[in-house]
Amino acid sequence: MELNVVVCDDNLSFRQEVLNGLKRISGETGIIFHTLMFTSGESLLKDYPENTDLLILDIALNNMTGIEVAQKLRKENNNVGIFFLTNMDQYVFEGYDVHAFAFLLKPLQYDLFKMKILEYADTISKKKNRFYEFKGAEGLEIIDLNKVIYLECIRHKVILHFKNESKEYSMSDSFETIEEDLRKFGFFRTQRSYIVNMSKVNSLKTKEVLMSNGESVPLSPNKYDEFLMGYSTFLNN
Repeated sequence: MELNVVVCDDNLSFRQEVLNGLKRISGETGIIFHTLMFTSGESLLKDYPENTDLLILDIALNNMTGIEVAQKLRKENNNVGIFFLTNMDQYVFEGYDVHAFAFLLKPLQYDLFKMKILEYADTISKKKNRFYEFKGAEGLEIIDLNKVIYLECIRHKVILHFKNESKEYSMSDSFETIEEDLRKFGFFRTQRSYIVNMSKVNSLKTKEVLMSNGESVPLSPNKYDEFLMGYSTFLNN
């Protein structure tokens, strides 16, 4: 398994400590880490790599805190896993607002660091293996579900909505079957003709769900409580 890891800390010795820890974990587990280092939140946001799997972020950065950096990334619909590094536990509750995966105290305790890295590697492995087969105009096509924002059913067609485009596919199975198949990947049927990717949800209203591409998807009133519970479970997981 390979993971793209970005480390942002303004302390050179601590960046090296994280790098040494990752090298040790790699030697013990076989996981390959591709690392990129930043020294400030501003430089990270300016040159943030879109293929990042894990962000290891110091909270006490100069000028812009790690919490502020994470908030900006989340506003841009970035769902990257975040490990916060800190000397204090006072920021823990703020970290929950940006769905941090872990909080690690400085100096790093290797066994805890390794445990959290392996937990996250297991999570990201499941996320990366989210594919589904749809029948398009040119035959069967395997779709990366991580890129799908929501699905729409119109007659005997299913339309997949992505960030900047939509594609139409024939339905070889019923929409109910597709719903059942996609549920284990974090998808939820909000209304008769719509299934949303819960990792792409921005906000929830009484009768609609706002998605990461700016579009809104209708939510049946009798589905509201079920969706709220399902979304909360999804976030906790």
